[in-house]
Amino acid sequence: NENLLSLDQWQSLFDRQRLEVSRVRQDWWFSNREWILGSAHPLQLLKRSLVALGLVCLPLRYTYQFIFVLKKR
Repeated sequence: NENLLSLDQWQSLFDRQRLEVSRVRQDWWFSNREWILGSAHPLQLLKRSLVALGLVCLPLRYTYQFIFVLKKR
């Protein structure tokens, strides 16, 4: 499901549905590994690696795509 909600809004939605968040991750981590390593050009690889590093350092609350692992309460 793709909805543009903040982390707090997602948490509120899950609370109303009696779901507990076990884990939450940024979505880009799983979908862009091929993008990071997909260039044979050294400068492009460096640029993509720096972008990925910037995303890793980005606080979760500023991310706009999440992957949630949920369990019933």
